[in-house]
Amino acid sequence: MYFYFITFKNNGMLTTLEEVREVIRNVPDINQGGCGIAALAISRWINKNMYVRTKVVFVLGYDDSYRFKINNKAILKEEDPTSATHIGLIIYDEAAGDQKIIDCRKTFYMTNYEYTNTFADPRILLKAINKIGKWNSDFDRSNVAYIAKLLDIDLSDVDCRTESEYDKSLKACE
Repeated sequence: MYFYFITFKNNGMLTTLEEVREVIRNVPDINQGGCGIAALAISRWINKNMYVRTKVVFVLGYDDSYRFKINNKAILKEEDPTSATHIGLIIYDEAAGDQKIIDCRKTFYMTNYEYTNTFADPRILLKAINKIGKWNSDFDRSNVAYIAKLLDIDLSDVDCRTESEYDKSLKACE
């Protein structure tokens, strides 16, 4: 499902974090199974385009302790990660002395969740994202390629299969 209502400034190049968030915020159902992909995409755009002194930390919020505990162990390298209720980013701009806690739409309020994990390693997030069956299937993963193109980043390591394709591959491995 592609959408073509994005307009660009600066000869088609996105130059600010807010422009990037606007692009991602317009992806259909991005917060119904795609928030982790949005967080990964924003972090990759930041790493490619922003100051060297900008650091990104991922924030996973949960309404239950079960997934929090699984992901806490994953962060410590003991287990594979799983999904979260919602995912955002903490962005530290050391040059400006500024910190933002965001998702693609708004400020990410960590206090809205009973439990939160934070970590800087995008490989942990990618592993969680690629466990397709654990995420809300409302988000159409065919939009990942479109996000990558608009942001001019590489998201080829994000698994874009449908949930049924993913489930079939798991059964084939049994």
